[in-house]
Amino acid sequence: MSQLLQFKVKPRSHQAGVAVEDGLLVVRVRAVPEKGKANREVVSLLADFFRIPEASVVLKKGLFSKVKTACIPDHIDISNYTGGTDG
Repeated sequence: MSQLLQFKVKPRSHQAGVAVEDGLLVVRVRAVPEKGKANREVVSLLADFFRIPEASVVLKKGLFSKVKTACIPDHIDISNYTGGTDG
């Protein structure tokens, strides 16, 4: 089973990373949003942030949007990030 996590992506950032801003998870990526480059970096950063394999992070919604939804394994506590719902 997995849970859904909604977050915002900021492409072309000077520094890549994951942070909580105004109660929402924000993923800053250096990649440009073309040909899936930014999405691949998002998956990698989320996997590092939650300390899980990249294969455990699946983008479900927002592939072409700055607001995305990803499936995260149930054993990860996402209760501190708004937008997290059971799925």
